Amino acid sequence: MDSTHALPDTKVPRCLTIDELARLWRIQAGTLRLWARQGRLPGFKLGDKWLFAEDDLVAFVENRREQHQGDKKEGTSRSGPLTQD
Repeated sequence: MDSTHALPDTKVPRCLTIDELARLWRIQAGTLRLWARQGRLPGFKLGDKWLFAEDDLVAFVENRREQHQGDKKEGTSRSGPLTQD
């Protein structure tokens, strides 16, 4: 890339749109939009579009996996994929 158009050394997170995330996770876009509006899924709006930073999604999935593993060890279960305690 031409150095006159190079990005600064700051890290710009790779982001996914609702549709990209819906295809990746095989979840309806409307469900993801609802979870994002409710604050259950880490995302942000840029104009009228929801965006989801890849790093935030990785942390979200890891957190959910840890919660699930803890529930299995304790013999408890949650009523849904995004139930908040």
